[in-house]
Amino acid sequence: MFLPQEFIHRLEQGAFSRFVQLAAVGLAIAAIAFAYNLRAFKNLSTQEGMDAAQLARNLAEGRGFVTDNISPLSIHLVKQRQAERIAAREAAGAVIVPQDFMDQARLRNNHPDLNNPPLYPWLLSLYLRVVPLEYSINPTAVFERYRPDLLIAIFNQLLLVACAGLVFALARRLFDGAVAWTSLVLFVGTSLFWQVSVSGQSTLLLMCITLALMWSLLRFEQGTSLDGWTGSRPVWMALLIGLLLALGFLTRYAFGWLLLPVLMFLALSGGSRRFAVVFTALMTFVILATPWVQRNLKVSGKPFGAAGYAVYQLTDKFPGDEIPRTLQLDVSSASFPDYARKFRNHAREMLQDDLPRLGGTWMTAFFFVGLMVVFRRPSLNRFRGLLLVMLGVLFVAQALGKTQLSLDSPVVNTENLLILLAPAMIIFGVSFFFTLLDQWNIPEFGIRVLLTGMLCGLVSLPLVFTLLARTYAVAYPPYFPPVIQLTSNWLRDGEQMMSDVPWAVAWYGRRQCIRWTLDPDEDFYSIYDYDKPINALYLSPGALDRRLLSQLLKGPGAEWGRPFLVDVIARKEIPKEFPLKYAPPRYFWPQSPENENADEEKPEHLFLSDRIRW
Repeated sequence: MFLPQEFIHRLEQGAFSRFVQLAAVGLAIAAIAFAYNLRAFKNLSTQEGMDAAQLARNLAEGRGFVTDNISPLSIHLVKQRQAERIAAREAAGAVIVPQDFMDQARLRNNHPDLNNPPLYPWLLSLYLRVVPLEYSINPTAVFERYRPDLLIAIFNQLLLVACAGLVFALARRLFDGAVAWTSLVLFVGTSLFWQVSVSGQSTLLLMCITLALMWSLLRFEQGTSLDGWTGSRPVWMALLIGLLLALGFLTRYAFGWLLLPVLMFLALSGGSRRFAVVFTALMTFVILATPWVQRNLKVSGKPFGAAGYAVYQLTDKFPGDEIPRTLQLDVSSASFPDYARKFRNHAREMLQDDLPRLGGTWMTAFFFVGLMVVFRRPSLNRFRGLLLVMLGVLFVAQALGKTQLSLDSPVVNTENLLILLAPAMIIFGVSFFFTLLDQWNIPEFGIRVLLTGMLCGLVSLPLVFTLLARTYAVAYPPYFPPVIQLTSNWLRDGEQMMSDVPWAVAWYGRRQCIRWTLDPDEDFYSIYDYDKPINALYLSPGALDRRLLSQLLKGPGAEWGRPFLVDVIARKEIPKEFPLKYAPPRYFWPQSPENENADEEKPEHLFLSDRIRW
């Protein structure tokens, strides 16, 4: 007979206990997600988020790994590769055939993406195929939020749930249940991770891979040192580790630098089979990563496409966003002192800003202070040492790989590599907190629970205040989806726009868009005359609301400011030789032939077209 006492026992300690705990955690995370999306959601606000979204949509629609967000740098790489291929065929005495000019057709229609690794856009494209989406914005309704952006945020919040589960599993294997549950609560209560979830970036996917990699490395170390693994088990685990390294690399190229400390850890922990496990992990990584590298070499001649030029950006010779906006690029002038100076400048900033606020929580301070504590279990010391080495490797990679993306969004960007280690550092920080409690000799269980709850509450306060203060759901300036979609709809399919926010035009407007060149003369006309006509120019508040002296008249791309924008904004005149002379009446400024009686008010957007389209 099934008695109530038996049911209560199972509920508390038996088979239902784990289910009840998981259900409670799931409901809590779902409630936080609902509240966050209701109170703090903003439309995609970063270049990387919109770029990945439009790329995933192209994959979902069967167009392949092609992009509508085109940079002059990618045009340069594709054309350079085509010239090299034709020159090689001519040197070999082969006949030049129309297929040799296939890259030129790509420039006009389906431009290959050279900035993003494939894994995150591909997974996102599978999601976009099954969820109901409506990309059009009703021009007569009051705009509140862009529904596809919200659905992408939900996709990333599912990844956040997966990260939370991996945090619990890793903490449970490292320490005990108390540390695991506290680490889980602190991870879910950290505001920065929720902010990342609505950015549309690949960070949470990469964080899942990083946590799975750490769990696998810990299991490998414990299996070889404590459980006495023999036979093929270490090799199979090395295969899994190599797979995770490859998946991380195919999510973000800089993740590949972790191959060095991981192989070193496998060699030190592999015992008599260290050669077999290191070889297995390395070959798995190489086999899985090579096809994508070969694709990049075939299309652009560079193993990482345009993303490989990040190390040159923000050096003295290539400041700001000069490199992606350059049609004729020559990086031969860059030298080792330039890279050393870039590393020194950014390393100083990271030591002052990034490390203290790593993960958006001061729990990482407990991790650094806890380094003075030596664990009784050698495996914990070895794993913490691995974490420190990984932190050092990613620190160097982040300092050398910083670009304008980090300046536009200092915390939430795909170049923030240190955030990937924040969950593991939270776990070790929690363990140090419990070590302090043990040394205080607090006998009462209730007092320990109260102190732990106070810690979780203090760490979660930024998230609480974020939910209490409702924010405007549009990332404006510079992105206002209705305006971008309206201007894009004035162009027909197959026509091309130029903009300072081509990723937004590609995502919200569904039009092929080139990033504005460094100048409105030579580079602009080179694309206009020889690659594909530019039918319209759209400049957002991000381009127009710049400082006059330091940005419009000086610095990278000042050629647009001196002869062009100054004339357009100050004199209300479009240069006579410029092919885009028409602006819509009563909506955009400056005045144009059909807009002579336009209102004197100066809107924050500029749209110029080759003809009247409205």
